[in-house]
Amino acid sequence: MTPLSDHIPALRSFLADDELLQPGSAAYDAETHYWSSYNNPKPLLVVRPKSTTTLQKSVKYLCDSDLDFAVRTGGNGSAGTQDVVLSLKAFDGFEIDREGETVTIGAGQTWGDVDRKVKEVAEGFTVLSTTGPFVGVAGSIIFGARSWFTGEHGFGADPKNLLDAQVALPDGRLVWASTEPDLLWALRGGGGNFGVLCAVEIKLYRYSGKIHGGLIIYPRSSIKAVSQGVSDFINRFTDPKLSVHIMATDFESRTVKGGIAEPSVGLLIFDANGEEHGRSEAGFKWAFDIEGAMDMTKEVDIQGMNDMQAQSPLVGFVELLSSPLVDNIDPDFVVRMVEFVERAVKTNPALGAGTVAILEVIGKNGFTSSGGPSMTAWPHSTPKHMLLLGSGFMPGADCSTELALKVLDEGAGEIDLGHTADQYLPVALHQFNDLSQIYGANYEKLRRLKTKYDPKGRLNKGMFIPPL
Repeated sequence: MTPLSDHIPALRSFLADDELLQPGSAAYDAETHYWSSYNNPKPLLVVRPKSTTTLQKSVKYLCDSDLDFAVRTGGNGSAGTQDVVLSLKAFDGFEIDREGETVTIGAGQTWGDVDRKVKEVAEGFTVLSTTGPFVGVAGSIIFGARSWFTGEHGFGADPKNLLDAQVALPDGRLVWASTEPDLLWALRGGGGNFGVLCAVEIKLYRYSGKIHGGLIIYPRSSIKAVSQGVSDFINRFTDPKLSVHIMATDFESRTVKGGIAEPSVGLLIFDANGEEHGRSEAGFKWAFDIEGAMDMTKEVDIQGMNDMQAQSPLVGFVELLSSPLVDNIDPDFVVRMVEFVERAVKTNPALGAGTVAILEVIGKNGFTSSGGPSMTAWPHSTPKHMLLLGSGFMPGADCSTELALKVLDEGAGEIDLGHTADQYLPVALHQFNDLSQIYGANYEKLRRLKTKYDPKGRLNKGMFIPPL
């Protein structure tokens, strides 16, 4: 392998000094700070192009070289590299079309950036921003992009929501994917296997701006009642403007304070009909009525709702994630979520710092709005919910990544009895996941397109689809 130092003169021939960031600078430090330290070593160099021209040249050069590289947007993935990080941070454009109800945004921004800009110039509108404001645009939309509005409007990568994408290809071309329909299809859930996104055109939606949302936490004595209530709610609710995340974790962060984790449950509710509806029988009255409910909900806009995720005490300790899909939420489902956390803590108390199970309840429209399993790279057409599992430990703790991965691998089947290998969202995948099962009938087409656009398999971080 050619030493990185031998590549510097060639990179300097088309990149300015402030587009090459080396260790020791504040800019380098900012570009190498990650949500998780798992599989994210410090690279030797950060390349941060400021224009589409230098991005094109950077992508082509890196793909033609023998350098190991990874693409970075928000820094929330586990797709690190020891050689070069290609940062999209400079791509922060924002162009809104209120009449056409679309917005074109630079793919290097976080969804929090986008929420803020939409609010500033288009009050009463929203995009399908992910529930975490710290998540990058490019790094999420290529894997589906779920939001609080998924139950009403579908996934962010669905054809009606992701309208176009500007992509720098390994061969050096810069294209709008709509000119190559198979490429746009592949970007709708196929990950970063085909090119590097620098801009996306997405749908803009009108909404009231009045959301009843927030956390309700329960004592351990109410776990069974919450589990029954959640099952009953999921089996009866039909309003696409409602959603809820059920969380099983230690809300007191006892492990961080030197103790042993004691998990309980909490509900992060979302009602786009407003607070009056949220507290009614048609909303979440059942949740407020459970004994011991600690109500921290309020009326917010979508920016305020998404910001609640950034305030989680688990941020910084969850090193690994897994995203199984589930559909049969029986009366003991939430009980088993709590037991999953308890087993992890019993296996190694250090895991109490970052082990969590979150059931994200998604309305029926979420999985059926794509138009059918062949319309997007990731085939979703049957109503499901997502069970987000996290595992991790504090830096320096006597624990291993291998053990944390084992906890995740076993977790889906422990909670969702009869869970099958094909039922995963195509994000936060690991060696125990089988891409051919997750993508099903679309997998071979994705491999053919990988061969067309990236025949040498140079875009291989995160979720890698091998060329034929």
